[in-house]
Amino acid sequence: MKPVTIFTGTPGNRTPLCIVLILTAMILSPELSARFYRETYQVAMDDVNWQLTEKKYFNCRLYQEVPLFGAMAISASAGHQLTIELISSLFPQVPDVVQLWLDPLPWGSHQEYLPGDSQDRSGRPVSIARFIKPEGMQPEGLELRLTQPVRQFLQTLNNHSLLYLLVIKPPAAFGKQEKEIDRQNARENLNGQAGTMIEVSIPTLGMLPALRKMSGCVANLLPRNFQQLRRYNLYYPSGRFQPDPAQRQWLVDTVRYLSVDKTITGITIDGHSDDTPFKQTRETLSRLKNLELSKKRASAVSQLLQQYLQEAGITRPLVINVRHHGERYPVANNVTAAGRYQNRRVEISLERNVPGKTGKESTQEKSPLATNQ
Repeated sequence: MKPVTIFTGTPGNRTPLCIVLILTAMILSPELSARFYRETYQVAMDDVNWQLTEKKYFNCRLYQEVPLFGAMAISASAGHQLTIELISSLFPQVPDVVQLWLDPLPWGSHQEYLPGDSQDRSGRPVSIARFIKPEGMQPEGLELRLTQPVRQFLQTLNNHSLLYLLVIKPPAAFGKQEKEIDRQNARENLNGQAGTMIEVSIPTLGMLPALRKMSGCVANLLPRNFQQLRRYNLYYPSGRFQPDPAQRQWLVDTVRYLSVDKTITGITIDGHSDDTPFKQTRETLSRLKNLELSKKRASAVSQLLQQYLQEAGITRPLVINVRHHGERYPVANNVTAAGRYQNRRVEISLERNVPGKTGKESTQEKSPLATNQ
């Protein structure tokens, strides 16, 4: 029988079914099993030593070394983004499949638990939104973005679990070939080269003290990070200019961020409108009224922002620029209701002065407004 090389799809294809099929095929067929090199890395129970590092308000990170593999870290950042960092040189390219499981500890036995083995395992998968290889990550590795809220995930890491990671890498030649020909043809021209199955298991035994510290750190994280606040829009119903409760919360979160990040030196507020004409008015007058409406939106946001700054006791100099543009700078087509909604907005941008860098880090250069001026 002619050997068959098995691949499991793209990083977006991460369903447990693909793992079931691969592992079942490997058990039933030695020829298929030969198409994967298997590498196993484990942390002994006596070597479990999760270490917490924190940058107050911005990041909390639990770090565990894994012999011969590198390390694994659980990281929560401002904005409550939860990631698993795989710090290892074993991933020169993005793998085909990444699975994370929480298994029961095999007390008193050497039983091996494999994802997808429904008869022998009682663990549960951890949902991964996506996995990437961040540019410039030092040391190199992979980053897994989880879908669970931070606190919910931490609560699942009890003392009777095994954190199990499964990574399936394609053959080294695959990444080069898929640049030149389509993926299916690349699979058919690998000349029987084997992929790699990497397994990492870490007991959560003794993790409770570190988890308590991690939970305390997470409680102090800011609700939003700089990337979320560096430029954002508040959208309005037609004719409205006062911020609603959800928009006010964005302003409160902005002020909370300003209270701890002293590198923010300026805020720019730009008011906009769609081109909806006012009834019984000429075109020129209608544009003037839209200009006035955008001014009211920007002014209302500015007044609230300054009120929140005063209530938070922020007295350092902040340059607040307030501008209004009417319908002059649309970001969408005004023909549709959805397009008009996107144009009825106030755009808020933060300007940052980073120590050690020349000049200022400003979001204005990337603003749609800046490209239209």
